Amino acid sequence: MTDNELLLAISNMMDSKLEHIQKDIHEMADKIEIIEIKVENIEIRVEKIEDRLEVVEGRVGIIDGRLEKIEDKVEKIEDQVENIDNRLEEVESRVGKID
Repeated sequence: MTDNELLLAISNMMDSKLEHIQKDIHEMADKIEIIEIKVENIEIRVEKIEDRLEVVEGRVGIIDGRLEKIEDKVEKIEDQVENIDNRLEEVESRVGKID
């Protein structure tokens, strides 16, 4: 085999290797593009979840506010019941003294 034939054979092998490498790079680029699309879709989903979470947190805040008002009302009612109990005890003790 002459030097020229050897160089031609090496050149052909290199061309073949280069084609395989280019094909692999193209396939990787396609896969990267698919992954990028999936990442974008996930980011969109995350944004939607964050928006929903914000709405839920707002509702929870409203419910917490209402719950605090209810707890305050319950506390006032309990105080009123205690006052009524005390007054009832006074009345009962007075009635007992009258008998």
